[in-house]
Amino acid sequence: MKYQENKYQPDPLMKDFWRNSERFQDVCNGLLFHGEKVIDDVHEMDSEQATTIQQTAIQRRRDLLKLAHIHDEQVIIGIENQQTKDSYIVYRDMEYTTYKYSILNKDPIHKRCPIITLILYYGSKRWKPKKELKQMMNVSSLINDYFNNWKSLIFDVKDIDTSVFSHKEVKDFFEGVQSLYGWDKDLSSLKDIELTYECALAIGVVTGTQALIDKAEKEKGGMINMCQAVSEAIAESKQQGILLGKNEGRREGKISERLQCVIKMMNKLKMTSQEAMNVLDIPQDEQHVINELLNEV
Repeated sequence: MKYQENKYQPDPLMKDFWRNSERFQDVCNGLLFHGEKVIDDVHEMDSEQATTIQQTAIQRRRDLLKLAHIHDEQVIIGIENQQTKDSYIVYRDMEYTTYKYSILNKDPIHKRCPIITLILYYGSKRWKPKKELKQMMNVSSLINDYFNNWKSLIFDVKDIDTSVFSHKEVKDFFEGVQSLYGWDKDLSSLKDIELTYECALAIGVVTGTQALIDKAEKEKGGMINMCQAVSEAIAESKQQGILLGKNEGRREGKISERLQCVIKMMNKLKMTSQEAMNVLDIPQDEQHVINELLNEV
């Protein structure tokens, strides 16, 4: 069973979300300096990086690059949005950064400007790939002192301590993602957060929660309650199932209509089929039939 395609793509949407300077500063201060307001001035840079290898033009682009000032020193900070696990992320991070350094080498203003990259991983599964070169290969103790190790700053959003953030949208974003990923499908356990349109949309897109995306689009310009958005989607699917059940007398018809309700729940709330059927109170004798039909969809 495949979830419906979403018109929003995580990478460009999160690039726009972090483009906001106040959000960018807060996420950097929180993750790099434990919430201390070290960075208070940032300016976006051109994230395009290009080079030529073996006569073939290769484009390298960081999701977002900003020039920051730390203790009166210029520092380039990049954010890379990562929706899926990537075993080669350390290589890619090293490649992007060295390309940028090669470009800076020709820039008289930022020639000796250090680069820091935050890689934010939004996936539902735990990050398991290695975070530094030394972990990816066997490095003999004989050459350990001569081996140039590369360490990538990879942050799994599920493990981030949200107390280090002071900006409401930044804190709400991480708490919302964590709450949805940790949700046991009992509404009482879902965190009750009032979200801005942009924050609700960002959370909905990276977690695949269509109900939150729909609510954000409907209430654009106002505040969106995350718990209410999920509750309304569940109530709507339950009501649809009840009405369809009343209007259709044959068991085959009921199964077909309940199947559509289950699929809707799976799409809107990224539930498993079993979770959706439990929430919709579908009888056990019908669950097996619905699972078989789902495998054919």
